[in-house]
Amino acid sequence: LKQDLEDFMGPRSAKKIKMAEDILEEKCVLGLSCHGDQVTARVKGTNPYDVAFCLVDGGKWKDQTCNCPDGSKNSGKCKHFAAVMLLCYDDEQAGTLGSSQASTTNYE
Repeated sequence: LKQDLEDFMGPRSAKKIKMAEDILEEKCVLGLSCHGDQVTARVKGTNPYDVAFCLVDGGKWKDQTCNCPDGSKNSGKCKHFAAVMLLCYDDEQAGTLGSSQASTTNYE
């Protein structure tokens, strides 16, 4: 997943992914909601930021958004999006992502 994220996010991606791992370590993802293929989360930062994207077949994603300054100018390709993607991947590996039609997990 990290390589896919790096390829997708482009320049400075390794730094953004490292910062995303720090976000997870600091438990700054306040909630993760899955409704069908739609994933949303709120991430604590300078302000609370809203992340959203759609999961598609093959562990890929599309239509990512984040309302932070970096995400707003880079089509959602920010550390907050990367943190939520990494968290989704961890949940998917644990078998807890999307275990019901509408699931919400609080990671605070």
